[in-house]
This record gives sequence, structure tokens and C-alpha cells, in this order.
Amino acid sequence: MRKKEIASRFDQIVAFSGVEQYIDTPVKRYSSGMYVRLAFAVAAHLESEILIVDEVLAVGDAEFQQKCLGKMSEVSRGEGRTILFVSHNMAAISTLCRKAIILEKGMIEFIGDVNSGIDRYIRSSNASTGDVDLGNLKHHICIFSKLRTIQMMDENLGISSTLFIGKPFSIRIGFELMEYVRNLEIGFCINNNQGVALVGYVSPWEGFQTEFAAGQHVVECRIPFLQALPGTYSITVWIKRIGELIDDEVERAIQFEVLSTDIHGHPTYFDRYQQLNMYQPSNWQISDTTSVSHPVNIPSASE
Repeated sequence: MRKKEIASRFDQIVAFSGVEQYIDTPVKRYSSGMYVRLAFAVAAHLESEILIVDEVLAVGDAEFQQKCLGKMSEVSRGEGRTILFVSHNMAAISTLCRKAIILEKGMIEFIGDVNSGIDRYIRSSNASTGDVDLGNLKHHICIFSKLRTIQMMDENLGISSTLFIGKPFSIRIGFELMEYVRNLEIGFCINNNQGVALVGYVSPWEGFQTEFAAGQHVVECRIPFLQALPGTYSITVWIKRIGELIDDEVERAIQFEVLSTDIHGHPTYFDRYQQLNMYQPSNWQISDTTSVSHPVNIPSASE
């Protein structure tokens, strides 16, 4: 930027970076987070045709990350400029991008729709299989039962730890019984990243009270609509007899990521409501009979 441009945008850049009180401190004394904050603020206020952003969300607090996402969305959609966003943050990619490129050892492996790209990337990652062996995790008292495995499946019944809001998903739970059980209850709840339980699913609520002989068993629960807003969540699973205390429980048995998607064919901005956790479809209408709709006169270009 020319000196005049710098002068005109200086206050905006400093305010965006959040380092006002340190602006007279030599940059060599900045922490890595402060340095990246200031660097991103400068880059975001340039008027370049292409903006390349590499893992900027890896530093800074949640508030600054939201500012980055908002600014990139403004630049790409509001100003019509191109952003090449390099990141492992799938939620941010699904919110910002319309196309995805996957690189493998420096070579292009995939170019196409962003949701297809995310799905392909997640499936190729051994660390995010959506299939967890519970054998080595912390269990409860386990008098007559023990939880063995948990799997998460997407709308296409493929094992995955990445799901899309509003889409169906399934949880498959494997367990072992040491004796015959007639009134078995199996349940799980979805927790947010603070560990707070948001919603639960319990087998007797749906009339599922099948008898089980001693041995290994697997049950599957299909949920038709994922209510969780974009973010990271975990599942706590338990097993017990109906009306009795929990026999076995594994907290945060599996972790999964929820991504945004176009549910109703119009912008939803789910990613801007991180203080909330759940979405429930609702029907909005005008109920005030005194409200009158008036046509809006929009001047033509000649006027």
C-alpha cells in the first residue's frame, strides 16, 4: 500500500487486529499470535484480487477467529474477490468455500464441490474414522455389561466423524452382556465442547425393549435430523436395566464435527451463532393483524 492508503486505513487495521495497546511496541517483541493478528489485519485490508490465507485460524482466540471468518466472507462475497483458504478446519471451509482442492504430497488429488471435497478428505484420514474401540477407555462398574465399540455413520451409512446439520445420521453401539437381560436400556447423549449434555436418545423412549441373551450384541439408532449447529461435539454412551442405576458408561466415547450446509435454499449463517448449540426447525409468520404490507418504490437507475 502507498503511504496515503496506509494512513487512511491505519485505524481500521489496528482496531481489527486488537493490538492497539501494543502498537508502539517493536514487532520483534510480539508473540506469534499477535504477529499473525496484525499480519492478517493488514492483508485483509489490501485490495488485491487474490488473497491467500494459510492456517490463520490456528492462532488467536475464538473472537478473533470469528472476525477472520467474517472478514473473509465479506471480501469473497461482498467485494467479489478470490480467497485461497488453506486450512484443516472443516467447519470454516464448509462455511467460506464453494470449491475445494485436496493436496496429497504436493500433488492435486481432488478439485470440485466443497462438500464432496470435505467428505473425501475426512474419509482419507485415519485419525477421523468414526469407529472407536471402547476397550481401553474409562468404564463404569460393569456388573453385568460392558460397552465395547461405537460407530458413527453419515446419511449414506458410511462410517464418518463428520456430519452435516439437518442430515440423518446413525450411532451403532456394540456391547457385551454377562447374563440374560430382559429390560435393557441403552442410551447416549450429545455433549458440546464444554461437556454439557445437549440432547439424549434412550431406547425405551422409542419402545425398544428387546430381550438379550448373554454374549456380544450390536444395536443401531437412526436419527432423522441432526440438530447440532456447526462445531465439535462428543457422545457419552451408557447401558443399564430400566429403572436401575447405570451399569456401564463411557464419557466422550467418540468425537465428531458438524458442518454447515444449505438446508432450506437460503442463507442461514449457522456459523455466526457459536454461543448456541442446537437448531430446531420452526415456522415463522406475521400474527399482528394491524401490520400492513406496503409496496416499496425503488428508484430506477435513471432517477
